[in-house]
Amino acid sequence: MAQPGLQVGFQADFVIVGAGSAGCAAAERLSRDSAIRVLLIEAGGDDAHPWIKVPGGMWYSVGHKRFDWNYPTEPDPSRHGRFEVWPRGKVLGGSSAINGMIYVRGQRADFDAWAGLGNAGWSADAVYAAYRDMERTTIGDAAVRGRGGLLDVQYLRSPHPSAHAFLRACAELGLARRDINGHEQNGADLMQATQRSGWRCSAAAAFLGVARRRRNLQVLTHAQVMVLNLQERRVTGVTLRLADSLVRVEATQGVVLCAGAIATPQLLMLSGIGPAAALQHLGITPVLDVPACGAHLREHVGVDVDRLVTGLGRSYNEEARPLRLALNALRYAFKRDGPAATPGAHAYAFVKTEASMPGCDVQLHLCPQLYAVENGEYTLSQERGISITVNVSHPHSSGTVSLRSSDPMDTPLIAPQLLSDDRDLETLLAGVRVARRLYATAAFRLHVSRGCTAEPESDEALRTWLRQTAYPIYHPVGTCRMGVDPSDVVDPRLNLRGLEGLKVADASVLPRHISGNTNAVAMMIGRRCADFITEDLRAAT
Repeated sequence: MAQPGLQVGFQADFVIVGAGSAGCAAAERLSRDSAIRVLLIEAGGDDAHPWIKVPGGMWYSVGHKRFDWNYPTEPDPSRHGRFEVWPRGKVLGGSSAINGMIYVRGQRADFDAWAGLGNAGWSADAVYAAYRDMERTTIGDAAVRGRGGLLDVQYLRSPHPSAHAFLRACAELGLARRDINGHEQNGADLMQATQRSGWRCSAAAAFLGVARRRRNLQVLTHAQVMVLNLQERRVTGVTLRLADSLVRVEATQGVVLCAGAIATPQLLMLSGIGPAAALQHLGITPVLDVPACGAHLREHVGVDVDRLVTGLGRSYNEEARPLRLALNALRYAFKRDGPAATPGAHAYAFVKTEASMPGCDVQLHLCPQLYAVENGEYTLSQERGISITVNVSHPHSSGTVSLRSSDPMDTPLIAPQLLSDDRDLETLLAGVRVARRLYATAAFRLHVSRGCTAEPESDEALRTWLRQTAYPIYHPVGTCRMGVDPSDVVDPRLNLRGLEGLKVADASVLPRHISGNTNAVAMMIGRRCADFITEDLRAAT
């Protein structure tokens, strides 16, 4: 049965597929023009559940089939055949509704590198201006950071004592505390989170809270887009499954695909847009041969450098025990702080493993807990400890996303290949050395000891250990890469090459990974896509 207000043959000027980080930002920006009718489509449900609103609820929402796509990966030969289940949000707000809320813009060198590849309009100056307009924060320099935007960015209300020790340790190594989203990234800071007064500020909370009051925006949930509708070389809309019905939706001006680095190439290939031979093999008639669709999958590869601790307060391994869990729930209910108000990471640092590098190549997260990880599934250890998570900022290793079958309800085939390029292995090893030096500082050394899962000493043994233990940080990008080469999937204005009426605006378009978590960059891309559309509309009148 169709939802109220939607009829078969419903028509909008622009249809946005995916109400995640990019889609929510695009919908808000585009719907500011009351003359533009916008339909935002989300396969998941609404975001009203407490597990979404309360930051600590991420431990329950991640992996839950109601909120998470739970994408299985193929065994990774570069990591001894290991595999994971990759979380991706299936709810209004997308992954921003279930993630760790970590806010990182990316360093200026990242975006200047994009522009240096020929992507006009994506320099650091242009991108940082968009970030500034999007943000509402009291952090940093007002000339760089936004004060009047819709996305709240705040320091954690209850940083763990180990986070302060981490900052002192970084200072001992010459990593000054600074706003890592400001003028320069190289340094350390307490975690900046997408939060509003202790609540999660997902993309839906930030952007749709305002935009849904506009009469020209309709948000449709529990609506799975099955295929893009094409007429000759133009995308004219989508066909979606709503309850037990298939519904055709017409987009008079265009479709904006914001389904993410996994689902965006999947939907394109289901629609006949992708590697022609592979599509034919699955019985899909190719419409446009795009060999790079689903290729160039880049992911931040990381590893936990754990230590058992004495002092430095109760670790979150202890805070998660039943009595403490109940007390922390009460604390959050009355004060909106404490462990329930915090994500897994409490501080971070960005470092150059070689001083001559133009930008940071390793990111460190301080987490006040120990994890046990099995095939990508996290559980809290029973031991008391902390972890410094090390990840490679600009991976060279590349994987793929392809179709498992022609069934839109089947999961895509994800082949990550996280350590297929030895340069990433060496960068990760250098990052582990930095973490060891941090633990050896005066700030930490009296409080930490090596546990049974600690990394080996020698570099040779470390390389083997890294292949055995490294895992994805869940920042997939690049599967619909932006660029000026005819082989690139989208152009710098985010138009899909070879078709009219279709833009791609999510993390899949990244031509090169950024130094940092990808939630912010996805929102920025969605916002800039809407700007491109309005600019094009003005130019046409």
